[in-house]
Amino acid sequence: MFGALVPYRGTNVPVHVRNYCEAENNHVQFRRLFSFSGRKPYAFNSHMEHLDGDEIVEFVRFGLGIRMKLSVEDAALCYSTRGYLWRMGAVRLALPDRLFFGRGKIIERGIDEDQVDMDFTMVHPLFGTSFRYGGGFHILGNAVINRQEA
Repeated sequence: MFGALVPYRGTNVPVHVRNYCEAENNHVQFRRLFSFSGRKPYAFNSHMEHLDGDEIVEFVRFGLGIRMKLSVEDAALCYSTRGYLWRMGAVRLALPDRLFFGRGKIIERGIDEDQVDMDFTMVHPLFGTSFRYGGGFHILGNAVINRQEA
């Protein structure tokens, strides 16, 4: 409903990722297109905004966002979730992790100038792993193509 996450499972799923910054509002846009075998391509779009200090929020449809703290650990960029945020106009409502998919962590590690490995796992305190997305990305100019598990 919120356009968050990917509703299918698979391995070696081709994904085209396009990231760009909107100069007028300084948001980073993410356009992801998953090509699962035998299915219509699935688009997962979002945008990131800086909250404060080392925190960002990634928004999907209807103003639902996931707050994340940025850090560097063992030469990798890490995003650790800090709960959810629902923005309705000027009103922001903080929501705990357990109401949705649980706590998450994204680890992005540069392999060389043209490759990045990424792992994103979400674990709910009652239901265990609720989502996992990972793989190797090949950077092609402004486009990123990967081999991925979703």
